[in-house]
Amino acid sequence: MNSHVFRVVELDRTKELIIRHTVSSLGREIIQERFPLSEIGRIRDLHAKTAELCNIMDTGDLPLRGLRDTREALSQASLGKVLEPEVLKNIAQCAAVARRVRLLLIEREESARLLSEMARGLIVHEEVEKVIDRSINESLEIPDGASPALAEIRRRSRRVYQRIQDRLHALIRSAQYRTMIQDPIITLRGDRYVVPVKQEYRAAFGGIVHDQSASGQTLFMEPLTLVDLNNDLKQLRVRELNEILAVLARLSAMVGERKDSLTANLDILGELDALAACARFSALYSCSEPDVRPQGPLRIVRGRHPLIDKEKVVPLDLSLGETHHILVITGPNTGGKTVALKTLGLFAILAQSGLPVPAAPGTTFPLYDEVFADIGDEQDIVQNLSTFSSHMSQIVSLLPRVTAKSLVLLDEMGAGTDPAEGVALAQAILEEVRNADAQAAVTTHFSALKAYAAAAPGVANGAMEFDLETLRPTFHLTVGLPGRSHAFEIAHRLGLPSSVIRKASTIMDRGVQSLDELLNQVRNEKEEASRRNAEARQALEDAREAWLESEQKRTEASRIREEIRKTAASQAKRWLDELRREIRNARDRLEEASVEDLAVLEDQLSGQAEELAEQAAEAEAPAPIARRSGKPVHLPPPDYGGGLKVWIVPLSTGGELVGVEDGEATVQTAVFRVRLPFSELEELEESDKPTEGGESFPLPSTTASISPHLDLRGYRVEEALFVLEKYLDDVLLSNLSEVQIIHGKGSGALRRAVRDFLELAQNVKKFRSGDLTAGGDGVTVVTMSAD
Repeated sequence: MNSHVFRVVELDRTKELIIRHTVSSLGREIIQERFPLSEIGRIRDLHAKTAELCNIMDTGDLPLRGLRDTREALSQASLGKVLEPEVLKNIAQCAAVARRVRLLLIEREESARLLSEMARGLIVHEEVEKVIDRSINESLEIPDGASPALAEIRRRSRRVYQRIQDRLHALIRSAQYRTMIQDPIITLRGDRYVVPVKQEYRAAFGGIVHDQSASGQTLFMEPLTLVDLNNDLKQLRVRELNEILAVLARLSAMVGERKDSLTANLDILGELDALAACARFSALYSCSEPDVRPQGPLRIVRGRHPLIDKEKVVPLDLSLGETHHILVITGPNTGGKTVALKTLGLFAILAQSGLPVPAAPGTTFPLYDEVFADIGDEQDIVQNLSTFSSHMSQIVSLLPRVTAKSLVLLDEMGAGTDPAEGVALAQAILEEVRNADAQAAVTTHFSALKAYAAAAPGVANGAMEFDLETLRPTFHLTVGLPGRSHAFEIAHRLGLPSSVIRKASTIMDRGVQSLDELLNQVRNEKEEASRRNAEARQALEDAREAWLESEQKRTEASRIREEIRKTAASQAKRWLDELRREIRNARDRLEEASVEDLAVLEDQLSGQAEELAEQAAEAEAPAPIARRSGKPVHLPPPDYGGGLKVWIVPLSTGGELVGVEDGEATVQTAVFRVRLPFSELEELEESDKPTEGGESFPLPSTTASISPHLDLRGYRVEEALFVLEKYLDDVLLSNLSEVQIIHGKGSGALRRAVRDFLELAQNVKKFRSGDLTAGGDGVTVVTMSAD
């Protein structure tokens, strides 16, 4: 991709925002050199690593402080050059950074697999850290502990220095020299310790003059008795300097020997610095990891241009390559059309460069081989090119190179020349781009291009909205609708006389007026359709939620009924086993009785056993559904004595209201007692109440409560299928073998949807159209499967 595109989409300015978050020139250099890549694996790797760092930096920063670019110094050290203490200290700090970063990222291996793999490439150089830190302190001085020789030299230097100081202090305090001394101080001239002597006592003092005052009245003299000591101190300091150089040479040689591994560490740490800057930028601008694919659609979800104030930027939603490959954006001046183009181009380049994209999850980009952009006022005074000529020069150069893997961005197509010719040229250029199957976004003010976008396959209109009340753009893009310039409305609000506006309307080509009226009608109809679709989707979602809730309640009630049935069956079995034991005991007791007595007793006991077996079988059978009066049960008076027969709605079983506790009903069923709200009770019809001698609730079969006809006429397709699915479930439970679905004829859409659904339904054996006398194609007769 060429530098012209990077300039017009303001890539460099965006990179500067990321570079601000680096800690070293290594990271800055990597981001500056990051441009669109062609390897999908490398692109995804960079975005994934940035995402991993975002997770890590949620709880703390990456320890990169102290990182410096010491690559040149390492190369010099490997060639034998002695490095300065500051440079050696920087090398030690880089070694410490590598060690800390390696430890942190390997500890986070489970949540940062890619970064931990990078960290394993870092070589730990603890020896380099320790030796340099021991040999160079924080003030960049070489301490005594740098070498034994240096320690000995400095020990001797301190001793000689102290002797010099003692002799000089004794001299300036002595009565012999007190009158000769100008001031009782000791000072340095060059590297010699001297005292200030009055000019007139030069000969009497005896010594070597090293300097004099500006007036010439004071001489700075070295006493003859100190010459040897000053010479000794000077020699010791020369030896100290030589030993310091030897220490630095040893340190330089040490790092020079490790040049390759230390340089490799810098390469990894520089990449991590760049990734960390991207992660900080991502957090600041609410970026998400884009999905970059070899091919497919471009989709930007709530994209926010990073160069616009975060408090003012309006999120952009835009897609190409799904329902349309080319988007024609129209709307008023300063309405955000150009910003939309720049955002689109910038985001595509950022994503393909492995840099963060300020957009929401779901943002997707294909891999482009080229991004072409002709954006903004390209008038070139130096080359004497008009705006139109400059735009056309750009288009002439890019058009032959456009392919199916290109993104084309063209601003104000056809502007700067005769409108009729400009429109014709713009449409012809768009045809070329469309024939190449490239993705493109263009802006224009021409109504004819709006009509072209509405009619051409693969081309769509987009409108930058404008608030006529405030005369300000909203910067919100609506895809699928053309925009308007609103020139007449703006002129009227700004005070242009109505007579002038009416004359302008008369002058304006009637075809353009008709087109604008048609586009406005399309806009209004689409907005109304969108509103109705949103309402329908919400209603369907509410219905689904209600159905799911009822299904959960029905499942829970079935579970409780099954537990009750199992409990009753188990109890009946225990009764039957106990009776059988009694029969066996009775037989044992009557072994000596007469045959006639035994037979009579056995008949009696067998009859009781058969009766209990029937009760057990009834307990094991599924609970029938009762007929209820539908009357709610209200809180009874305080003197309520029991006896009211009720139906428990959630459990689909009956019982007797025996009391009230804390405002809730206490109901005794055949096998258990339960507390529940009165809202979940209904009164049983008089004919369904249990007789005095039993606890059962005889009920009609389920089949009688399900209609063999389902009328779906008047439903939307989604609603009809929802109702049909529930109805077939109920039919399955009711054991009906054949039902009729009434959907009407109409356009046939509902009939096709119903029959497509029946094709996939598991418990439908077959289906057919109704007889001519029973609705024909407006009815579908369904035969249910036996199993």
